[in-house]
Amino acid sequence: MDEYILAIDIGTTNIKCSLFSRNAKFISHSEKEYLIYSQNECWIEQNALDWWNNCIIVISDVLNKSKISAKKIKIVAVSSQAPTMLPVDKSGNPLRNAIIWMDRRSQKQCDEFESNFGSNKIFDITGNKIDPYYMFGKLLWFRHNEPHLFTKTYKILQANGFINYKFTGVYSIDCAHASITQIYDVKKNQLSKSILNFEGLDSALFPEIYKCSDIIGTITKQAEKDTGLLKGTPVIAGTVDGAAAAIEAGVTSGGVAAEMSGTSSVLLVGSESIMTNPKLTYMQHAVAGKHLLLGTMSTTGGALKWLKNQCYSSQVDENNVYAQIDSEIEHGASGPTKLIFLPYLAGERSPIWDSSVRGTFLGINIGTTRAELARSILEGAAYALRDNMNEVKKTGIVIKKVRSVGGHTNSDIWLKIKASIINMPIEVPQNTIGSLGGLYCLASFTLGDYSSISQAVQEIISIEKTVDPVDNWVLYYNDFFDLFKSFYNDLKKDYERLMNLKGIVL
Repeated sequence: MDEYILAIDIGTTNIKCSLFSRNAKFISHSEKEYLIYSQNECWIEQNALDWWNNCIIVISDVLNKSKISAKKIKIVAVSSQAPTMLPVDKSGNPLRNAIIWMDRRSQKQCDEFESNFGSNKIFDITGNKIDPYYMFGKLLWFRHNEPHLFTKTYKILQANGFINYKFTGVYSIDCAHASITQIYDVKKNQLSKSILNFEGLDSALFPEIYKCSDIIGTITKQAEKDTGLLKGTPVIAGTVDGAAAAIEAGVTSGGVAAEMSGTSSVLLVGSESIMTNPKLTYMQHAVAGKHLLLGTMSTTGGALKWLKNQCYSSQVDENNVYAQIDSEIEHGASGPTKLIFLPYLAGERSPIWDSSVRGTFLGINIGTTRAELARSILEGAAYALRDNMNEVKKTGIVIKKVRSVGGHTNSDIWLKIKASIINMPIEVPQNTIGSLGGLYCLASFTLGDYSSISQAVQEIISIEKTVDPVDNWVLYYNDFFDLFKSFYNDLKKDYERLMNLKGIVL
């Protein structure tokens, strides 16, 4: 079929763009990094115009590589990191940098709201505990600290909502993003009047909520000029990157879990009904009528990137650095380490929800090697995954299969470590590319190529390999997981003291 689908993902560190044929054939791909701006370790921002300018670049690159005319692109879909707090004026211009999901500055505002409104009431309405991770706390900080900009704010957008606006001129938010803003009533499927009224916020600040597969508008004349896409091409609402990755991994019903690692890691578990746990994140699925329970880990992959930047950048091929780190681990740390790494470089979300905690190596001695440090980071990420899986099990959900998606699936050693620490085989779908594959399924359903998103998944998903636990690692890792848990509990108060000593005001 000589027609195509364009999928775009606005990630934490880069933008990715892929072109697919309508029969699920991958055609071409491009990606480009952008900056994160940080005044201190709690303030994490991005320039929304960096997203847009790099979006233009990757679209052009994909079209040039593929030699496909924009006339043959029948639909566009965008996913993104989440949640984000981006205020724009009446002309759709950003009023400040976007405050992204990693930002922890609003702890004070969250604590005050929890004290005044009630933690049980918040959880009952939103399905989630109050935390700076969600958009609401960031918005309260913005209103309190930058009132001169707040009064000029016309809409609060998510990352994909901003790109969708630049494409179509339509302000929108999809239901998956809406469900993790912390102003959404998950039982009534609408913005929470009680939360908005309590804070005196006007519902008009927030865009209309769409189903993820809904067409929100079409490419405008200005967007055609900017991007080379054809005016009139439909654009769907899109979704959160994790929800799109869940689709690609086949997490469209109960029993199947997926873990997606990038800068952060996310455990995604499907359910037929709303299931909540205050230590996890509830989110509506991009598949209508389905639900997701998430274990959201902030810097598991980011910790590996930190190690790469600090310990490897001058000695390895930048284009193949992670493969070389894996090779060093295989040769220099082929078995479990006697180290514990707490992968909390920017505080942590699930399951500890602690803004003060920081990354920590425990057990280093005079003979510790760089390879062992690298392996301990992979182990720390896997311990965090197991910690979240244990919380999922407390809800009564039975995890029958675990699948991995995203670029980290290229690391066989990391997959072996994860499988051994969770003591379950890990399936890796063929040609996994994370959220972009899920966007293809979403968009092809909108076009009518499939009767359901689940059918689209069944048509395209195939398992490339299964990675089994390494038997003689499993018992060893069981003992070290207990240490992983106890070290955090023992150090929790000291992390708080450290933050106070450094004079950081949250």
